[in-house]
Amino acid sequence: MFLHYIDLSWRSIKRTPVISFLMVFDIAIGIGLTMTSLSVYHMMSMDPIPEKSDRLYHVQLNTMDDGSSMSVKDDLPRQITYKDAMALYQADIPQRKVPMMRTGFSVHLSDNKQIKPFIEGTRVTGSDFFNLFNLEFIYGNAWSKAQEESALQVVVISEKINDKLFAGENSVG
Repeated sequence: MFLHYIDLSWRSIKRTPVISFLMVFDIAIGIGLTMTSLSVYHMMSMDPIPEKSDRLYHVQLNTMDDGSSMSVKDDLPRQITYKDAMALYQADIPQRKVPMMRTGFSVHLSDNKQIKPFIEGTRVTGSDFFNLFNLEFIYGNAWSKAQEESALQVVVISEKINDKLFAGENSVG
């Protein structure tokens, strides 16, 4: 019986090749889109730090005036105010904690005129950030608590920026 259906399908393909091609193409596109969507959904629903996810929290506070709204799903600001972040950071919470903020700055090297200044996005944070999120260093390490308390200007750059500015060499110092 199976061979009979194969024979019928082959005859149909030979009789209407354009329609048959379009149907096969549509099915292939459908399968491709479905698999892409399922792969993205699977990756987005993964737990990036499974050993710590039950202890990591992203604090959100409603600091908006009545009647104001944000264009986000839960209608809460993505970041809390500096005062609120510092109050939480200085609270007597026994676990590690770290305030952080997304911002940007301009990057330029005064001793290298070949690299033009550029704007780069950044995350302003504390030294516990690296332990909380299991981040590793190629060169150097996180700054100390003493450096943090004395507000020394310390920066950790990505591998991409290190490659751009220092040709991938050790850029500590």
